[in-house]
Amino acid sequence: MVNPLPQTPRSQALLSLLFGVLYIGLGAAEILSEFGLLQIPFCSIMDGFILLVIGAVFVTGFLQLRAEEPEPVAFLVVGLIIATVVFFLRVVIIGSNLLGWILGLEDWADWSLLNDITLSLWVYLLTLLLVLLSWVVIRITSMEAGRR
Repeated sequence: MVNPLPQTPRSQALLSLLFGVLYIGLGAAEILSEFGLLQIPFCSIMDGFILLVIGAVFVTGFLQLRAEEPEPVAFLVVGLIIATVVFFLRVVIIGSNLLGWILGLEDWADWSLLNDITLSLWVYLLTLLLVLLSWVVIRITSMEAGRR
């Protein structure tokens, strides 16, 4: 089994910083949107705070990696785990709302899938894409190093 995360501390720090800035930026955007300062459809203040917390975990990992603390990659892994849990909770919420709509329950009569698509879903998919991209780069680099 190949570890999909970069193996060098510098690469791990850059990935942690990238994810941290991404999550904090989008979390702040959702919160600002709730107060009417930005126009982002289908956002909630709770999603904004959740994204801020996940971003704080990633930034803490970046700071730990820069300070050369032991096992700093744990923050990167924990941030990814929390992001995954939030993503799947959002998918479960969408599924339960879909079930209520299919059953024709009164509270779900005007429900639409677009009501439940939030930034937390999109940012997780982007995070997953970046992790998979880093895994591909690691695989290509290790295959080229193996040929030498």
